[in-house]
Amino acid sequence: MIKKNFKDITDEEPSKVHEHISFLKANKAWVKKSMQIAVGVLKVLREKNISQNTLAEKLNVSPQYVNKILKGNENLTLETITKIEEILNIQLINIITAHCQTEVIVPQNLKVYSKQTKPTRVVPAKKAAKVKTLNTVKQ
Repeated sequence: MIKKNFKDITDEEPSKVHEHISFLKANKAWVKKSMQIAVGVLKVLREKNISQNTLAEKLNVSPQYVNKILKGNENLTLETITKIEEILNIQLINIITAHCQTEVIVPQNLKVYSKQTKPTRVVPAKKAAKVKTLNTVKQ
């Protein structure tokens, strides 16, 4: 009888665990970044002795919203991230522009146009079979 009562109770209220796990799997990339931001903000709040309520007031949002941010449960906009960075005088996102080096074959009748900041390396025609030609235009 105890088992039956327990089963009746659990069957009536479906578990949200499976739903939550599915959500995390589907949103894995941004949830990970959101958690990293949450940890960074929490660390700074502790170091600067700033309360969640104070941050909420400065962001002009509810304390509940700040709590969601600090739990890593919020898909933050760039606007919100920027406001947090300005208020706490920190950098949460660091955008790195990588420069890649491209090898280009330059036969005599072709001219290479490149938008790269690094110089393009010219490869002798003998190695042409191993290298892809990129950004080339006939003269």
